[in-house]
Parts: sequence; C-alpha cells; structure tokens
Amino acid sequence: MKQYTDLIERIIKEGHWSDDRTGTGTIKIFGHQSTYNMDDGFPLLTLKNTWMKGVTHELLWLLGNHTKLDEYKDLPMTNIKYLVDNKVHIWDEWADENGDLGPVYGKQWVDWKAPKMHWPNEVEDRRKGVGGPTLKSTNQIQAVIDKLTKGHENFNPMDRGLVVSAWNVGELDDMALRPCHAFFQFQARELSFEERRKLYFEQEPFKDTIFEGGATPQFDINEVDSSVIPKYELSLQLYQRSADTFLGVPFNIASYSLLLHMVCHVTGMKPGKFVHTFGDAHLYSNHKDQVNTLLTRTNDYGLYSRENPDVSDFKDREPIDYFAITDKNWRLGVYEGPKLPTIWLNPEVKNIFDFTYDDIKINDYKPLPGIKAEVSV
Repeated sequence: MKQYTDLIERIIKEGHWSDDRTGTGTIKIFGHQSTYNMDDGFPLLTLKNTWMKGVTHELLWLLGNHTKLDEYKDLPMTNIKYLVDNKVHIWDEWADENGDLGPVYGKQWVDWKAPKMHWPNEVEDRRKGVGGPTLKSTNQIQAVIDKLTKGHENFNPMDRGLVVSAWNVGELDDMALRPCHAFFQFQARELSFEERRKLYFEQEPFKDTIFEGGATPQFDINEVDSSVIPKYELSLQLYQRSADTFLGVPFNIASYSLLLHMVCHVTGMKPGKFVHTFGDAHLYSNHKDQVNTLLTRTNDYGLYSRENPDVSDFKDREPIDYFAITDKNWRLGVYEGPKLPTIWLNPEVKNIFDFTYDDIKINDYKPLPGIKAEVSV
C-alpha cells in the first residue's frame, strides 16, 4: 500500500503547521487522492497491524444492522452500546452520558430526514387546518442498491448520482462530531466480454486448471450471459473533509473498501476501485515518533520477504527522523509490508442490512506489529 505511505511522505514534505480543534497541533496539506484496486487484494495496511474487528463492527453499526437485535432495537440507532458491548471504544469520547451521539453518519445514510409538504386533500385540509409538513425518511444506501440491482424497477447502474451523504447541514449542530468522511459516490462500469470470459475461467471448476496448449476453451457469449459472472464492475469514491492520517486513514480505507465489497456482494457486481479523496489531510504532532517508525519499515525490503515475513522476529531499527530531513528529493524505501489479505463474505447473505460480524472474514492477514498512538479528541 504505497499509496498510503506516499500520502504521509507528501504531508511531511509539503505540509504546513496548523493549530486544530483538539489543541494538539498538526502538519497538513489540502487536497490529495489515492486509489486502491481491489484486484490487488483487500487494502488492509500490513506495515502495521490494523484493527479489522473495529472496522467491521463500526460499519455494521453505521448501517444499523445491530438494531435488528433485541438488546439494541429500542435504543437510538447511533447509541454506542453495540460498539461497547463488542469492545470497540472508538466513539466513547464523543458520546453523552446515555451513549448517544446524535444523528451522525449512519443515521444520515439510512434515515435522512427532510421536510415534505403533505396534504392528502390539500384544499379541504388547508381549510380545516389539518395536515401540513411532515418529515420524510430516505434510506440512501438502499436507494443506491436499488439502482444497482438488476430487475429492480429503479435499476440504472450508469446513474451519475449514486451518492450517499452524511453532511446534513440542518443537523450538524445536533451531531456529537461533524462527519469527517462526508459523502461518497458509486460508479459502475460494464465489463468487456474478455474481462467476463477471464472471470468465468477463474471460478470453480476451472480455477488453477492448466488447459492443453495454454489457451482457455472457446465458448459463445450466451454461456457467459447465462452464468453468474458479473456484468458490471463497481467502484466507490469517498470525499473525506478531514483525515487523521496515521490513526484514522488506514481504518477508513478498510471500512469503505469493505462497504464496496458488501454492495457488490448483494448486487452481483465485481469490486473495482476505492478512490480516497481528501480535503484536510494531517498528521498530529504527537504522532511524529510513530510515523517515523512506520516509514522506517519501508526500508526493510532487503531483510524481510513480502510473501513470508517472520513477524515474530521483526525488530524495529532506530527510526529515521523523516521530519528532520531537509533534502526534498529523499524517497522512502519500496517495501510495502506483507502481501495484502483477501476477504470472504457469506454467500447466503442477500441483503446488506442482514450482515453480521460472522458473515465477514479477512483471510491471510499477516501484518507487522501494531504501533500505538494517542487519539486527539
């Protein structure tokens, strides 16, 4: 995941000092974009251990899947009890004494409230003084999935408005924390016949088969169209207005990549790219030592095998102080850590709101040791 270390390198080289809301202080840049191709593996950072349990539980909580469980159905959707019960404490500092956060993120994703004028019998109701404005609820996630689902009356995978927003201006003051990852957009691309043909022969029973002459058999397009091979590739772009680059960004990359896989899973599409677009991308001043430790690991490519790192024997050398390097032409090492893992989603799940923690598994994740850092609140 050189895309991630490239972002850090750019912040160090080009960033400027800034005070911030937390009082910690940051160096930051404005405007950056990274792209992660799902064909390269699931983008869970391996240069340090990234907490996928927290990523998964938080995303299920954002989608409101926990509200189907009896112990949470009577609580506000954005109450943190589900997270706390699963030992995920990333939202503890912002919740009130009842564990509530207000209408943050997921509440906007699946229950965006907007006023709608409603008079069933307009003239009569106005005269009697009844009826009037009501609040309309919009499930933005479901609306996107409907447009991506073949056979649905709203099916329109090429729609350029497949957008989900958490930035509800009318409710910002009621949120414990304004959304950092403010809105995201999906875009579908129709796969070529050759791309679909390749996917066809990558599935069982053809997987790992060596065909005579080195070429895969011929078949007509009707065979592909009648198979379960995806017709579309789906990508997701996130706009993140504010990003804690050391602690938060690896978490965000994994979370939105997981969301992309889940949407593809329930719509029958192939996961494409996660495009991560930043506004204010910053490194907190109290993360300097941790950043130096992480970047020093990129110079260990001569010592550790990408395919078979011996994590138990991994010993950090004295970190290089990248923040003190004045030569603007310096470059990081090329080692990106152990190879990326893969993801498994339960094939029995057909609705995104039915996913549970046990329906999502990350396979072959063998990261280098974690690097602890303090959260700025």
